[in-house]
Amino acid sequence: MSRDVRELILARLLVICQNLDGIKAAYRNKDEIGEDKRPAILIFDAAETTTVGDQYVPKRGYGPNLVAMAPQITILLGAGAENVGPALNAFRLKLLKEILVDGALLGLVGTNGQIVYGGCDTDLMRGRSVEGDMQIMITFIYSLLPQDL
Repeated sequence: MSRDVRELILARLLVICQNLDGIKAAYRNKDEIGEDKRPAILIFDAAETTTVGDQYVPKRGYGPNLVAMAPQITILLGAGAENVGPALNAFRLKLLKEILVDGALLGLVGTNGQIVYGGCDTDLMRGRSVEGDMQIMITFIYSLLPQDL
């Protein structure tokens, strides 16, 4: 039976974002979000790479590959949001707390994998329009088992 861990992680991530306190909507691979749906979280499937290390020994094509998946996660407050910096930081904290300890996600990455917070980036810079956007960098490392495909 096929088991796409990548898809399972992305689906679970969307559920977590949809249920985050204070978020009106969360979407996956959707670009245009109206002001009436904000604060919102956008998730884009983005990239993944394999992490083939020195310990990798192929077993006739059935050896596990460790995969590092880094979806793009963006918190959108919207134009005119009050206390933009503190509001973004509060959502960041809530989101990280949910993702990093979620039992379902931890089960999906397994004992060989991990969930790694890599930082954040905002649109809060001089000379930019301040709409209160923050990208959260999280990498999910999981085993890709050929026999599960």
